Amino acid sequence: VFAHNDLTAGNFIQDGTRIVFVDYDYVGYNYRGWDIGNHFCEWAGFEFAWDRCPNKDTQLHFLRTYLEASQEDSERLPSLYVEVNLFTLASHLLWAVWAVVQAEHSTIKFDYVAYATERLRRYTHTRDKILVLATESVVGGLQTLSQSFVFLSEGIALLLKSGKLIVSPVLLYTGCGVNPRCYVNENIQCIRCRMTFL
Repeated sequence: VFAHNDLTAGNFIQDGTRIVFVDYDYVGYNYRGWDIGNHFCEWAGFEFAWDRCPNKDTQLHFLRTYLEASQEDSERLPSLYVEVNLFTLASHLLWAVWAVVQAEHSTIKFDYVAYATERLRRYTHTRDKILVLATESVVGGLQTLSQSFVFLSEGIALLLKSGKLIVSPVLLYTGCGVNPRCYVNENIQCIRCRMTFL
């Protein structure tokens, strides 16, 4: 779908009768689960008040309303719930990498390293519960996606720990892509095939 990709509270303006989205810096085509999942993560704000994020009942209400508004079958609710929650993991990973890049290049006074660390911490805290949810899902593509998140997060965490996270302008590699068990070591080499990245 055509997605906003940065649905923070600051990117909504409510004029009493309608909500207007602003700040289209990251707009593009993406999975709808990404936009909704990222939006749910953003409920925590920059204070990381994770208890403000919607619980399962609130998420289901939001998603049911979404399906009704888009005139989709309500039977899609369980798979959309899994999809959205998987993309909360992707949101944490993406914004963690974004923050590491900003820490190196931004002139804005903000603790980007702490932001990246907290997003990875939240990813780790929620990962297992969400991956179990995805594994139990009947949607095979979501299971594959969940496995990719595990390998990606392990690579990012390793690179952050080593202090050698390098982000290509095009791609962030965390393995050779040949074997899903591959991941990079502190020398930016695939541990299985020794291919050097970036």
